Amino acid sequence: MPTTKQTDDTPPTTSEDGSRIVALTDGVIAIAITLLVLDIAVPEIPDAMVDEELGSALWGLREAVFGFVLSFWVIAYYWLGHRAVFSHLRRIDGTLIVINLVFLLVIAFIPFAAGLFADYSPDSLAVACYSGVMAAAGLTLVAMIAYPRSQGHFRLDVSTDAVGWITRRTLVAPIIFTLAIPLAFLSGWLAIASWALIPITRGAMARRRN
Repeated sequence: MPTTKQTDDTPPTTSEDGSRIVALTDGVIAIAITLLVLDIAVPEIPDAMVDEELGSALWGLREAVFGFVLSFWVIAYYWLGHRAVFSHLRRIDGTLIVINLVFLLVIAFIPFAAGLFADYSPDSLAVACYSGVMAAAGLTLVAMIAYPRSQGHFRLDVSTDAVGWITRRTLVAPIIFTLAIPLAFLSGWLAIASWALIPITRGAMARRRN
């Protein structure tokens, strides 16, 4: 039998499916953030050597702490984007659920990438792998905006401008992380420094919008 395309009069389908997807996403993100801190191991120093070695041991954790803070911030950034998308949807279909699952797959991989970065940065490959994972998470989130936009799944009271703003804001991080991948093979430190463009660009965009 031929299928009938949903019209604007079709009842929303997000009340149950949306809450389950958001709950699953929140749970995976919470676990990923928790796993991040496990890479920061408390230094084991003999009691007699604490005064002499604790400072240098804590300084030796700087890459791990930086990786944790950065990864926490980026995951939170993507979580806010995910929340913005699902708070504006009126329909959810199987394709969007699959895209969301791919997003969670990448999010769940971030603790590994953060650990690799903490142990081997500024090695070019470690920085490039970390940038790649972060870019993949962001691009998957962008797909979660582009797909329902193309299918008319956003609520009727959500303007095209609002969806465009969410898309542009979300694209900032994955674009910069993607550009950092080839940059990492020129200089790991330069690629790491380029990540600072994320908050700078987002801040400039917010000021222009206001």
